[in-house]
Amino acid sequence: MFKGHLYPFQEIGVEKLSTSSYYLLGDNVGLGKTIQSLAAVEKKHFNQYIFQRTLIVCPNTIVKQWAEKINEFTDSNFVIITGTTIPATPVVKAFPRKFRREISDFFILD
Repeated sequence: MFKGHLYPFQEIGVEKLSTSSYYLLGDNVGLGKTIQSLAAVEKKHFNQYIFQRTLIVCPNTIVKQWAEKINEFTDSNFVIITGTTIPATPVVKAFPRKFRREISDFFILD
């Protein structure tokens, strides 16, 4: 469950992200895209009453930020997968099979 406070404009973003199949959140720097994304994922998990895993693909420079925000705003577990030398596309395609036995809600891939 999400443990943070959202501003009204962030609540709109969370609602769009959690109810749409495809939605691009393009807020300016510093307006809480990471937090809105986490809130949307947590909302989807809670509303659907099923355990789901989330793959976050981001540059190495913000992996630590994602880990800190997951710790701060959720009770979820996460695994950081770093230093991959293969292109991201095969990793993303193999994700469900490769990490099926991991007990984590989020996987952060740089």
